[in-house]
Amino acid sequence: MMKLRHSATRAFRLLIALTPLTLLGCANDSQRTTAPPPESSPAALPAGYVAHLEPSPGIRFPMPAKGITATVEDFDATLPAEKFRHEVHLGSDVYVQVLIHVWDNPRHLDTHTWFDENLSGFVDESTSVSERPATKNKIPAIVLEQPASDQAVSQSVAVFATRDHVYSVTCMDPVNDLGAKTIFDNVVFGFEPEIAPVVSAKAVTR
Repeated sequence: MMKLRHSATRAFRLLIALTPLTLLGCANDSQRTTAPPPESSPAALPAGYVAHLEPSPGIRFPMPAKGITATVEDFDATLPAEKFRHEVHLGSDVYVQVLIHVWDNPRHLDTHTWFDENLSGFVDESTSVSERPATKNKIPAIVLEQPASDQAVSQSVAVFATRDHVYSVTCMDPVNDLGAKTIFDNVVFGFEPEIAPVVSAKAVTR
């Protein structure tokens, strides 16, 4: 098990949120913007939220009913497992507040093992690292809190794994954008993974 350390470098920040396609080498297959669908059990959701379903990554999560949209990109399913398969942007046309990434987990690694193998090299002393439950099933998540710098806004990142997939939820500028932090918290705690078969993205050339 990875020993938690107080940290995450600006390189980690870039890896997860600011330039994921460059650093993880994913090839874009498709992009679409979807409106949140109706929620079947509103009592289980925060006020003003609906349950948003993304069929291709097979996930559902709470999302504000108004004010933001969800845009999903699906990537080449033949790429190595360390490269994410899906990326969901929550925000406006000009500003992303929350990002969701989905990786395949073919070796069925737990959260700590996967994190240690793929992201531990980006850890230093600048950011706090903790654990807390994520998803409706209270899966253990590693949570990183990265302060702002001259180059980037603050970030919060929650990473958690199921048997077949790994997920990260990233909040952009939680210190100054309390609305984004609220969306992040609700997504992390209300996240539902693997609710439907994951649709393989059509292979594309780089």
